[in-house]
Amino acid sequence: MGREIRFLKIYWRHNDFNVILFNMRLICLNLWGGRRYEALKGFLEKMSAETDIFCFQEVFQSEKVFLEGKEGRRLDLIERLAEILPAFDYCYAPTHTANNKSAGAGSGVTIGNAIFYRKDLRLTESGAFFAAGSLGEAGSIGTDEVGLLQYAVFKTESGAFTVGNFHGIGLWPKNDTPARLEQAKKVEKFFSARNGSKLLCGDFNLKPETESIAISGRGMKNLINDFGVKLTRSKISLEKFKDQPEKDTVSDYAFVSPDIQVNSFAVPDIEVSDHLPLVINFSLGQHPNQVH
Repeated sequence: MGREIRFLKIYWRHNDFNVILFNMRLICLNLWGGRRYEALKGFLEKMSAETDIFCFQEVFQSEKVFLEGKEGRRLDLIERLAEILPAFDYCYAPTHTANNKSAGAGSGVTIGNAIFYRKDLRLTESGAFFAAGSLGEAGSIGTDEVGLLQYAVFKTESGAFTVGNFHGIGLWPKNDTPARLEQAKKVEKFFSARNGSKLLCGDFNLKPETESIAISGRGMKNLINDFGVKLTRSKISLEKFKDQPEKDTVSDYAFVSPDIQVNSFAVPDIEVSDHLPLVINFSLGQHPNQVH
């Protein structure tokens, strides 16, 4: 998908009207705090030329630059991403403060979600809210019970386009719980109230068969199911948690509203994080086969 064919105008003779398609690519990835930074940097540099939006989770932000925490965490990761992606603006929403010994962080460090979007996109609204828990200190009691939905709304030729970037409750095992079900209902309520095209993605920390996943994506197409994806965790994660009684193979999901045409969906097996990237190529607009 080259940038030169991002807008595709089709003349549909039978019905005598024009169809304008807006081709886009979105990549969703939990960055694991940047612990595989050089590999991650190379991946983003390679993919950025033909990508419109990146949705990231576990992104550190720091008042200081070139700051490295324990286990290779990049505590100034948001600033590094801005340098890697100069053609993009971004929105950031913290899930935790990171002033704790486990991250090797000093004061003024947070971790959260980030949406990077190409500068020629027209952002009309952005925000975030906690679907579970509240802003707390990473590593302290109860902080795995936090779920944050970050969102951005863009104006396109076909109308409003809402992107949701979600990081859900991280407790093991990744089954339904009352808190997760309530979290899912809040996510679904937000998207059901939105007009226009919608895309929800992120690290949900849930098994595919859970009711929470069904609720979160209600009324939308579940691309993990539709494309038969069986793995969204990288070899790094599989090795790290190989002794866990319950395997964590799918944690990341992407949902799109029915009007969005998905041209391709891929989960490349690369080691840039303990998660695998979700790469979605899609079109916004009215398609000939949707017109009667």
